[in-house]
Amino acid sequence: MVSVNTLVALRQFYDTTRKGKLCIRRVRYTAIIGRSTKIMMGFAILLVFYMLGTVLHEGFGVPLPANVIGLILFTLSLFLKIVKVSWVEEASQFLIRHMLLLFAPIVAGTMVFFSLIGEQALTIVISLFMSTFGVLLFTGWTVKLMSGRKMKEGERRYDRSRA
Repeated sequence: MVSVNTLVALRQFYDTTRKGKLCIRRVRYTAIIGRSTKIMMGFAILLVFYMLGTVLHEGFGVPLPANVIGLILFTLSLFLKIVKVSWVEEASQFLIRHMLLLFAPIVAGTMVFFSLIGEQALTIVISLFMSTFGVLLFTGWTVKLMSGRKMKEGERRYDRSRA
């Protein structure tokens, strides 16, 4: 997909040269190389945060997985505006588009433990239903508690204005 700025640059380049087609091809390749560089820079930034998480996990013995530590550091750097979203946006969009390929090794790895999963199938299914039901209950009680507080505050304001 070509941006408007690229199209304007192509038109200006075509108008100012006599060998228009050859120059247009060069500008298109430059636009593609610029996009590739931006994606690779985004990957490098994400990889640096992952490596920082690994160093903190291994060096200081932080009791969190290295990728979670890296994600926390990355989120903090985004909130503190150390890293701009535009720097990693294209790389993250690329990862999201190809996420299914990233999960293929995990799915293939579970086939190794297929017999163990078959033996424990009833336990796994029961724990899935219990945990889902627990989350639904907790969420419902939290919403009920929070909406009850808001309604009581609203009723108080209404009662004060009437009196």
